[in-house]
Order: sequence, then C-alpha cells, then structure tokens
Amino acid sequence: MLNRLMVVEQSVAELKQTLLATTLELEAAREELKRKEQSIAKLAELVREVAKERDDARDQLQSLRFLAAQAAAAAAAAPAPPLVTSSVTDSDCSLVSSPVEKLLRVVVIKEIKGSQYGVQLESSVRDRLAAADLYEDEEEEALEKVAEFFQSKYLKPGSVITFHFPATPGPAEITFVTEGKGDARITVENEHVAGMIQKWYLGGENAVSPTTVRSLADRFAALLAVAA
Repeated sequence: MLNRLMVVEQSVAELKQTLLATTLELEAAREELKRKEQSIAKLAELVREVAKERDDARDQLQSLRFLAAQAAAAAAAAPAPPLVTSSVTDSDCSLVSSPVEKLLRVVVIKEIKGSQYGVQLESSVRDRLAAADLYEDEEEEALEKVAEFFQSKYLKPGSVITFHFPATPGPAEITFVTEGKGDARITVENEHVAGMIQKWYLGGENAVSPTTVRSLADRFAALLAVAA
C-alpha cells in the first residue's frame, strides 16, 4: 500500500513538471508569436509608406509632364525669333562713331584662359560681321590672328588688355600686360574687324554701363570747361 502511494505521488510530481514545462514552452511560443506580429505590423507600415511615396512621386511626375506640355505649346505658339539680332543702334553707336581716339583698358578680375577669351571675342565679332554682311575671307583671317594672339596667354587677375582705336576707321592695336611678363601686342589691320571689336565693347544697349557713360560725360564736361 505504501509503495502504491509513493508511485502515485511520483507520477503526480512528474505530471506537474511536465505541465510546468509545457506552460513555459507555451509562454515562449506566445512571446515569439507576439514578436512576429509586431515585425509584420512594422513591415506593413513600411509598405504603406513606400506606396504613399510612390503615389506622391507619380503625381509630381504627372504635374511636371503637364507643365512641360504647356511650356512646349506656348513655345510653339510664340513667333520664331530672328536668326541674327543686333542691339546696336545709331544712338548707341554715338560713342563709337565719335571722331576721337579711344583707349579702352580691360582689367581681369577673375582668371580665365586666353584661349577662352579669344574664342569668345572671335565668335561675337564674327556674328556681328556676318549680320552686317561684312564677313569675308579677309575678316576671317584677321579674326583668326586675334584668336591666336590670345591662345597662349593666361589671363590672371590684374592682367590688363588695352584696345586702342584711332579717331577715324582704321587699324586697331591690342596690348596684353600681365605680371612678370613683358607687353604683348597685335595690330588688327582689317578695318571691319577693328571697327566691330570697338562696337562689341562700346556699342549696343549693354556694352557700356550707365556708370561708364556718366564717367565719360563728366570727363568730357571737364575737358570742355578747361578748353573754354
């Protein structure tokens, strides 16, 4: 009888241990399931955010396409600009056509390669000559010489380019001075090229700033006062 009681008590203890182990495993499984549910919820939220960003980007793209289509339609409806335009007028050229010698000093404030400056000068003057129907082989050769003159130069800050234009149409002289090197100069023999370089700097609506005009006016007034 005593042996039977001991066996029953042992079986009950084993059942309790088994039940406790099962309960612990169940709790662990519940915690793992909870963590997975949280991960799934975070993933779902991330998917919703990505989908919203995609929809916003799609709306912005459609808006940009609509604006681009409007701009293209407006450009197509606008009249085509002339192939060549010139801002030089008789009144703008008054300084250019004045029968006095002109000495223009261009001071470099930001470094630039001479080749870049030469190409810009050549291109601008060539376009103006072509617009005036004055661009022939002689003008092309003269412009190439000017571009070649600047090709090997390096325009450091403080460098000075001086343009000397005669009182009457004729050859112009260009001088380049930079620190540590001697003067370099070239004579532009072609009158058309020399005259158009002068117009490029002194003629046109934007060639001469209001400050420069006022300065010239004050200087001329002072000279006339002295002469009187």
